[in-house]
Amino acid sequence: MKKVKITTTLLPELLQRIAVFSMSSKDMLAFLRAFPQNMLSKPLNALLELFNASYDGRLAPPKNDVHVCLWPELELPNEIQDQKLLSCIKKALALIPMVVIYDVDKPPNLPFTTNTKIKIDRLFSMQKFDTVRREEKSLQSNFRFPFT
Repeated sequence: MKKVKITTTLLPELLQRIAVFSMSSKDMLAFLRAFPQNMLSKPLNALLELFNASYDGRLAPPKNDVHVCLWPELELPNEIQDQKLLSCIKKALALIPMVVIYDVDKPPNLPFTTNTKIKIDRLFSMQKFDTVRREEKSLQSNFRFPFT
């Protein structure tokens, strides 16, 4: 009888489906670092590059800007000039469920797609809400009363 060698390879898409169940940035980073990069999908590789950029200071927020959070919601500085990072953000948006925006008057220069869900964290007037609502397909907001 001939021996059959069984090999298993995890498809990058399978790892991506598993990764989206990570509940925190810490868990997601540990998951991404547990596999060789050639086993990760393009969005997962892009997210790993964003984590690396965050840790080495290339994705640091300017003074008085929001902190950086990469999972499960994306919170980034409003101004990102590095084209490589913008490319990584665009690829990673395929798996990030929500992008947080803190200032609707100065939205971030991120490469949003039509599927990007936006969470507006601070909304101080109904006029701002109406402006954003007309431009976005999916919108979630934390309302703080009273409106001005």
